[in-house]
Amino acid sequence: MIQKQKIILLVLLSLVLGACSLTTIEKSSRDPANTGIDALFGPEFSFTNSKILNSMTGATDYANKLNIDILREWKAKFELLCVVLACKVVKTSDKHGEAYRIKFEDGFWLQAGTDTGCLEVQAKPSTVSEFTERKDIIKRMIWESGAELDLKPHVRIGGGHVNVDLKTAFPNNDALLFRNFVVDQANNPHLVAGIFGNHTGNSPPISALEPHLHDSFKDTIRIFDETLDATGGLAAMQHLGKEIDRRVYVSNPFWLNNKKKVWTPSYYQHLSFRSIGQSVAEEQRRIELRGFRPQQTINEFILEAEFINGRLTYLRDINRPIEVKIPKRINFSRQEKIARFTELVKESRLDEARFKYFADYPFENQAFIVDSPRVDTPTPSPEARFRSGINPMNQCLSVFRTVR
Repeated sequence: MIQKQKIILLVLLSLVLGACSLTTIEKSSRDPANTGIDALFGPEFSFTNSKILNSMTGATDYANKLNIDILREWKAKFELLCVVLACKVVKTSDKHGEAYRIKFEDGFWLQAGTDTGCLEVQAKPSTVSEFTERKDIIKRMIWESGAELDLKPHVRIGGGHVNVDLKTAFPNNDALLFRNFVVDQANNPHLVAGIFGNHTGNSPPISALEPHLHDSFKDTIRIFDETLDATGGLAAMQHLGKEIDRRVYVSNPFWLNNKKKVWTPSYYQHLSFRSIGQSVAEEQRRIELRGFRPQQTINEFILEAEFINGRLTYLRDINRPIEVKIPKRINFSRQEKIARFTELVKESRLDEARFKYFADYPFENQAFIVDSPRVDTPTPSPEARFRSGINPMNQCLSVFRTVR
């Protein structure tokens, strides 16, 4: 009898241990398709028309009377749509002045205001699935109502900046993932030199900067790797952003009067860190990817967000520092851009068929490049440029007024 009880106990013990073992295996296995990064994204959709562009008097002319009049006309259309879509329009303000927020019953919102040469629409930071669920409403509220006022996304004006929430993109303040994402963006300028945009003067990748700044970037990453624990959390992430601002973002190809703080080089880069510091509220901390062209559709924005999630997931699963490999040039052929993008899509385990949209895109030419950073001759001063008849403000306005 005692022997039988021992056997029963051994069987039960083996079953318990087996269950624990299975539980451990289940928890330790990681299916990237099911556990991918699911960040919150904040868009900056931009819309313009010939009236707005022809009324501009300067590159910071974002709140002139015509802009505001058209914004108010758009607001009236929002109010009519809200009768059907169960929302309300509330007057508010942003950094440029008058703005209107469209509030939906479930807490989602859209906000329209003015910006340089365009009207800009922001949205409540949301996940890819949340934007996908609302894409028809966003299309009707923004794209279709805007078209009634001849407001459409330009090929370049206003940009299509993508803000990525720091907390959800880098869970647990993953400084190694943050470091790798920054390096991955530097290693792949093809993304913002053709695939997603080509405004390499206003929002250049590292490759578009002067060669000695490539070295500064590499040195900054090396020091980070040697002296800071990559698991150092938010403080390490903030430190890296601050050091890149200080040591790398000291110039860019989009030169204007340096006395105008609005043209600060540390902001006019593809990857902006100005909203990750301690002075920024936790829910507002984000990195801004500025090298994106204005999204022509809501679906285009959703694909871009999916791609960023895919790269973040891929880099997280590597779980080791990736090497800095900045291309020594910024001009790539269409075939080179598409080939590299396809590699990144495959690497990120994304659906190639879905992302063929970008391979078929009619890439625009670069804008606002006054001098190539690859030329070894001394860069003339702003005063010399003006004396030689090269007026950057006129160049800006001539591009602004070329509406597609």
